[in-house]
Amino acid sequence: MRNMKGNILLPLLVLIALAVVLGLVLVSSRKQSTQGTISYPTNQEQDLAIQSNSDEPEDIEKDLNNTDLNGLDSELVNIDSELSSQ
Repeated sequence: MRNMKGNILLPLLVLIALAVVLGLVLVSSRKQSTQGTISYPTNQEQDLAIQSNSDEPEDIEKDLNNTDLNGLDSELVNIDSELSSQ
């Protein structure tokens, strides 16, 4: 009976050790893949952040007219390519 427990215990310990190592490898690879992906605000994003604090219709209209939304979604192409490469 004791010999059978020893036969089951060794493979169980090996499986647990493999699971721990695999988990560490996955966590490490995830950390490496997210490093270096810092994005800084573009001029367009900075312009969007500079808006008046007024709630007067004239000021709101002026903010809307000064806001350039062309090319705002240009980074979606980069995001799509990164997602498809994974």
